[in-house]
Amino acid sequence: MDDFSFIRENCNESKMFRNNYLNQLTLRDTVDSVFLNMITLYMLSKEFETRPFAQEYATRTMAFGNFAVPRVSGTDLYQGLHIMLYPNGHTATQLKAVEQNTALAAQLHTNAKLVKDFVRGIANGSLDRTTAIRIMYRLEGQMNIDISNYKSLRRLITDWENITTMQRQLCVTRLLQYYRLRGRRSELLPVLESLARNKNMELTDVGNAELAAVGAGAITGSRTGSGFMSSLAKAAGGFAVGYAIGRNL
Repeated sequence: MDDFSFIRENCNESKMFRNNYLNQLTLRDTVDSVFLNMITLYMLSKEFETRPFAQEYATRTMAFGNFAVPRVSGTDLYQGLHIMLYPNGHTATQLKAVEQNTALAAQLHTNAKLVKDFVRGIANGSLDRTTAIRIMYRLEGQMNIDISNYKSLRRLITDWENITTMQRQLCVTRLLQYYRLRGRRSELLPVLESLARNKNMELTDVGNAELAAVGAGAITGSRTGSGFMSSLAKAAGGFAVGYAIGRNL
């Protein structure tokens, strides 16, 4: 547990959604972050070493009762949920790519109660596998998650108790690829890196599935915006690698 003690001291406010970073992100980035934060938190709650952190983080995320008010003093997950659930609110207007955000907002139908049930279940330790699978499957559609890599992660991580060691390593590796490319400021990244290092859960001999899926433009932290489509063409050579990894999942 001492290896994770520093985490509590450095997760006291949102790192990824501070006001001076919002204009570097889009609504699509925010929704992806929320989805992957939720499945990462669930995975951390299933590992003995990180379970206390996951429960504490979930408790702080739910501390305000709902997500109606922006609170940079809250967790990344809280602030991301506020933006996603209120895509026409003041905080969301500070994101870049307004037209794309407006189009995506019309497609989002996220059930806030499902989100609360999921996070609260992690906080009090009552979230069972069957419920986690049901909730995250529904949220995947409601949040318009469109990357097959993320869908694979959802399927595997919500069945964490039953998957193989290799599958767990692939999940952790793929999550690390996401956070390092698009969520470098995320407060969950150092926790995930500590878990990977302490339990030898990162694979170093696989291609970067995140880069293959979202393109070279995501190096700036965003997978949408004016340069997104052109960046996909530049990264086309990596798709074969990403597809091969996907088949293994």
